[in-house]
Amino acid sequence: RLHSFRCRARREASAQEPRVILGRCPYRRLADSCPELCQMDAYLVSALTGYPAEQVAKQTSIGGGLPICVFLVRV
Repeated sequence: RLHSFRCRARREASAQEPRVILGRCPYRRLADSCPELCQMDAYLVSALTGYPAEQVAKQTSIGGGLPICVFLVRV
């Protein structure tokens, strides 16, 4: 049985440092042993925005919700 892996992405606008927030990570169980996966996400955010991106939170739960990863976009 195949499962669909859909990442939930959203952005938070800010004049200084906009953020891209990714939820429902399809490889969250591998992220600790394969940091290259998170680096790949940072690269993709950078490629899509045209600005450097830095991961500042990894699988963090905010307000008891599902874990999210947060990337700052350096404008």
